[in-house]
Amino acid sequence: MVGASFKVGGVLIVAAGATRLYNDTTRTWTITSVRATVEVAPSASSVIVDVNKSGTTIFTTQANRPTIATSTLTSGKITSMNVTSVAPGEYLTVDVDQTGTSAAELTVLVVIS
Repeated sequence: MVGASFKVGGVLIVAAGATRLYNDTTRTWTITSVRATVEVAPSASSVIVDVNKSGTTIFTTQANRPTIATSTLTSGKITSMNVTSVAPGEYLTVDVDQTGTSAAELTVLVVIS
């Protein structure tokens, strides 16, 4: 297993992920888990992130997206992705769908086997 890490510095804003991680291997990846963490906990509302495969969410059940509750620093380990395979040539991105108040310094770890 390996982990792909996406980072968003500073105070969070709602934004689509611009950094693409391409599967340049000759085999299909399997996403086994996702975890979102922040260094400054959100207040008043949660942070919600989304992981996309070639522009489409891997969480078709949107309630399963990694969510960092107010006053906490992590979503915990999320294993309820609806889409888990990433074929050669496809890519992953991470969106910030909801910022939470004052949350900052986001890291999203996508574990791949």
